[in-house]
Amino acid sequence: MKAVSMGFGLLVGIATLSGCSSVDAFNKASNAYSAVRTGMTAKAAYSSVKDLKDAQPLFQGYTSVTALVEIAPRESNAAFPETFRQNMLYLVGESVRAIGASLTTCQSATACGGRVLVVQFRETAYNGGLVERVTMGAKLKGGLSYVDLASGQIVASKAIEGVDNYAGLMGLIHASISTSMLKCFPAPDAATMQRRVEAINAIPAIRPGLEESFKVS
Repeated sequence: MKAVSMGFGLLVGIATLSGCSSVDAFNKASNAYSAVRTGMTAKAAYSSVKDLKDAQPLFQGYTSVTALVEIAPRESNAAFPETFRQNMLYLVGESVRAIGASLTTCQSATACGGRVLVVQFRETAYNGGLVERVTMGAKLKGGLSYVDLASGQIVASKAIEGVDNYAGLMGLIHASISTSMLKCFPAPDAATMQRRVEAINAIPAIRPGLEESFKVS
């Protein structure tokens, strides 16, 4: 299946990772979880070590990452779709720095080098002519896909839902990105893992300076 188009604080125990696709080290993780961060809800948070253990190593084998967003436009904030995309790129870049991942974040697919992974968010019922926020009841709903740029194939996808604002969506996107990176770039020891988790948890879901745009979205 091809992609549609190309164009939370984490609740994480402390563990030592032995490899990008390894999961056995997570059995030693502690139950000392961090609090749910701003812009998230308890429902949106990871609740057990198993959630991290089962995360997929989606960044394995890639050298560059970019982002693509399909969100209904807003009459009061026409630039919001691009703001959302820039915030996704910010989360990727900050997660790379927190983990020490060997990845490059680039503004567009044409600016990327090497093997490129596209992180793509598509709002449910997205339509370029819509001017109102698309909701499922009172909750926002969308899909997050990881797409291999060269082949156009979807590596993995997951539903992003259960929150009532776009800051909450960003928390869930951050969780997906960060847990996958933690699986792909193993820490040499438990102390390093703890530092990485703490650094991830310190990353705001919304890039400083963009808070107002998300409030009016």
